[in-house]
Amino acid sequence: MNRSPLTQRLIFLALLLVVLGGCWWQRGRLLERSRRANAGLQAEAMILQEQLTAARQQLEGLKASLATQQNSRQDAAAQAAHLLRQATPTDPGDRWTAPPEHLPAWLPDSPYVWLRKDILPSFPIQPFERNGALNPGAGSILVATPEQVSSLNRKLTGLIRAYQDFEVARAEPTDEHPPGIRGAKGEKLTIRVPPLPEEAARLKQEFEATLRTGLGEQRADLLLRAAGNWLDSQFSTDGTLPKTYSVVRHPDGSFNISTSTGGSSMSVGGPRSFEDYIPAHLQPLFAALKVDAASSKDDEPNP
Repeated sequence: MNRSPLTQRLIFLALLLVVLGGCWWQRGRLLERSRRANAGLQAEAMILQEQLTAARQQLEGLKASLATQQNSRQDAAAQAAHLLRQATPTDPGDRWTAPPEHLPAWLPDSPYVWLRKDILPSFPIQPFERNGALNPGAGSILVATPEQVSSLNRKLTGLIRAYQDFEVARAEPTDEHPPGIRGAKGEKLTIRVPPLPEEAARLKQEFEATLRTGLGEQRADLLLRAAGNWLDSQFSTDGTLPKTYSVVRHPDGSFNISTSTGGSSMSVGGPRSFEDYIPAHLQPLFAALKVDAASSKDDEPNP
């Protein structure tokens, strides 16, 4: 059955209107569903906001209650401490347990002297003995226990002795006597110890590490600052100049001694012994010049 073009157009338009109407109806349903969902979300948001406000109010109430309880507890503790102080006999020394407002401080009636720790290195105290052991006074100031001091002394003296052994092994006699010894009458001996930079650096580093391990960084640093010159002299850290020790024994048994160490020199004449001027580990090298007391008296002129 043939339709005219007009009829076909009318049918097409009718179908198009039906499709557009369906789309419009579907869009309206979607919009309505979206509005309902949005309204539901807004309602849930309002409920959550109300719950959050209530929770905040409850938290503020708990904070206020906790602060009140803490204040009450502090008041009770203060009152209990006050009652305890009243019930306990007062120790006169208790009033000196709190530091003064300003340091350093000297209070005539106090059994304590209050000082800052960083002042300690400025005291003219040698923290170490000649053999490397910790000075007992320094150990007391730093509140080191006897066990700490004993352990440190074993290790520190061992390191000093190790370096001294290197010096003894490398020491050599020389005919190049210093001026004060060269022209003097009597038997003379000059010993030269060459620089030992590698051994000195290594053993000095071990010495410092031993202190830090045994006493902790703070106390070790205080000691090292106070004993800087002593450490340099013990380990000859300049590493460039030799040490020279010269002794001449006069016919009357007296000595002239001349030393040069680390760029500094010293000369003395007249003592009856050189042991106060020559390091103990090098003294055996000068044994041939020693004079015992009996022979020294025999050498003295009769009055």
